[in-house]
Order: sequence, then C-alpha cells, then structure tokens
Amino acid sequence: MKQTMKGFVAGFVVCALLSSTVAFAAGGLMKETFYGINVVVDGKAMQFTDDMRPFIMDGRTFLSLRAIGEALGKTVEWNGITSTAYIGPKPGADLYLPDVVPAYEVSSAEEYSALKSGGKDSVKMAGVEYTNALLIHTKGGNLLYNLNGKYTQLSGIIGHRDGGYLSDKSTTICSVEIWCDGVLRKKFDLTGDAYPEEFTVDLRGVLQLKISAIAIQGYSGNTVIANPVIR
Repeated sequence: MKQTMKGFVAGFVVCALLSSTVAFAAGGLMKETFYGINVVVDGKAMQFTDDMRPFIMDGRTFLSLRAIGEALGKTVEWNGITSTAYIGPKPGADLYLPDVVPAYEVSSAEEYSALKSGGKDSVKMAGVEYTNALLIHTKGGNLLYNLNGKYTQLSGIIGHRDGGYLSDKSTTICSVEIWCDGVLRKKFDLTGDAYPEEFTVDLRGVLQLKISAIAIQGYSGNTVIANPVIR
C-alpha cells in the first residue's frame, strides 16, 4: 500500500505494485496487470520510466497524468491538501499569449513560455528576468496571431532586451506596432534609454493580431513584450 501511495503522489498514477504483473486488491484478492501499452501523442511515441508505465487492470487502462500532461506541453501540479490535480494553468491564473494562442507566423522573433519550457528559458529587460515574453528583432520582426474574435484585451510590459548596444540613448531608435485586423491600434516609439512601460490593447472583436518592430537610424537589436497576458 505504501508503494501504491508513493506512485500516486509522484506520478499521479492510481496503481499497485508496478514492478509485478500481479497486484493485491482490497480483501486480499489477486488482480492481473498487463503492461506493454504504447501511447502516441501528436504522432510521437511516448517513452515512459518504469514507475510511470501505463497498464491495464480489470479492463481499465491507467495512464500517468503527469506524463500525458507534459507530453501535451502542459504543467502538471498536485495539491495534496485539496486532492486536486491541475493540468495547465490553475483557475484564476494569468493566461499568456504564447500558451493560449501561439503565433501561426513567426519572423525574426521568439516566444518564451514558462509553461512549455518549465521556466528554463528566459529573457532580461531592465535587470528583470521574464520566463513569459515575446522577443522581436527590430529588423523585420513580426508575430501573427489568429484570435478569431475570442478575446478582449492584451496587456504586458514593453522595452529593450538587456545587453544591446545603444549608442544614442536619448533618440528614438525603434518602434513597436500592434495591428488589429490591419488597423494600427498601438505604437511605441522607444528611445535608447527607454524604461519598460506597461500597456493594454483592446482586442474585442479582433480576428488577427500582428506585432512588429521597426528599426530607426540603423539600430539593430531586440525589443521585448514581457508577461503578455491575454483575456
């Protein structure tokens, strides 16, 4: 029983004695367990560790929630106090643009998602490290999103990525534009010493969202939209 509970907490698998083809059920009865199950997610075969192998018992197939969730690019958390498993964002948590609606076209830009990278990838702006962000190069950087009229607002923090060489700090060196269905909705003219600023953009009824960066006076660098929350 201790082995069963350990397996449940560690891998979210309700199972008994995974190392054997036979497990004890309530009342001391023997139950046969079948292994050798293959799982394919989006065309890719999953590889399981021994303690997370899927199995069949009493005609039911048992899979690890953690293994499946992470294979789908979701975080998986277990709350022992409420006995609740969370796959993806918790209720009430901020939803970030790259997680909810990944860009369908990316040119000279990158999306940073803590949910997908496990917090391993990040970008710095004004000395602050962000694991959820959009990085857009000032020479031809573009991101296109299909919102399909489902969202009402985009908010975030915009500025320069740390480490860029800014020769003229007081002069406007680049612009970041946010377009909604071909109409310019927001434009940010950033000077070399621009401090990150918060913004919001109305997305009600918007089908396509485009975010682009334009260099001025030959500047070559990266702009950042940190914590791009979509509602």
